[in-house]
Amino acid sequence: ILREKIHMFDGYSRAWPKVFFGEYSYGGDKQDFGTLRAAVADAAFLMGLERNADIVTMTAYAPLFCHVNFRNWKPNLIYFDAARSCGSPSYYMQKMFAHNRPDVLLPAAVRNCPQMEIPKPRPKQPKTIDALIVNAGKTDGGDVVLKVLNPSDKPIEAEVRLVGVEKAGNGKVWMLTSGSPEDVNSLEEPEKITPKEEAFDVAGLVFRRSFPAYSVSLLRVPAK
Repeated sequence: ILREKIHMFDGYSRAWPKVFFGEYSYGGDKQDFGTLRAAVADAAFLMGLERNADIVTMTAYAPLFCHVNFRNWKPNLIYFDAARSCGSPSYYMQKMFAHNRPDVLLPAAVRNCPQMEIPKPRPKQPKTIDALIVNAGKTDGGDVVLKVLNPSDKPIEAEVRLVGVEKAGNGKVWMLTSGSPEDVNSLEEPEKITPKEEAFDVAGLVFRRSFPAYSVSLLRVPAK
């Protein structure tokens, strides 16, 4: 599923019309509320669309709202009752991406990365993919934005190399993860799974970070 999501539009002809992907969400959860696993899958899909932003110009998650006492679809982005509301992990993932959107995509390569098995691979598909999925971009203000997805069940420590810049300043990282991929937000625990923000020191153009299992991370580094 992850591989299909990421590469869905890679072979789309640039001569064809532009795309508005009107409804998307990962619907493989048994939970009525959207899980962390769903957020990771949705992030993979959005990162694939970002790589094909010249073709896919708009997207919309569906459904958006759901009253907790009238659930006929799952998952949804925002749940509510008469007095309370909560966003799903996918809601917070999209908010994290939207507030740190690059203006230009940059080349990104993953080397010597652990592999993860793809369950029930389809014919002609490899049985494994890189456990880390990475997108890179740069804002008009000069910040480098890295999206790092770890859909595997093990944490991965990686070395990040910034190529093509002369100097990098200290950055910020937002990380969305939890103890289990089946964890959810609820009206009782609306912020159980939300992005955790922290500053980190960038000593040079090469630094190391650990990416937890089932996590979506966004790193933003000022660069010249």
